[in-house]
Amino acid sequence: MAIAVMFDDNKVDYAPKTYFDLLLDTGCIVAFKRSDDEWVDIYSGPVRKKGTQNKYQGPERRERIQLFGHKITNN
Repeated sequence: MAIAVMFDDNKVDYAPKTYFDLLLDTGCIVAFKRSDDEWVDIYSGPVRKKGTQNKYQGPERRERIQLFGHKITNN
């Protein structure tokens, strides 16, 4: 399933749901479209926050990915 997202350069595209949290965390998107067709601004709209999790404290080993022409990293 894909979610309509607006990237920080104002381009709108569909992102796989599996990448949605990564896109939010990295700040690559500024808005997304909910299932009720309403756009949500991630800076001012109601966005569900993740609960506190045990964060991995070791070195970053994940690969950078390229998604819709945007370099995505989870730093």
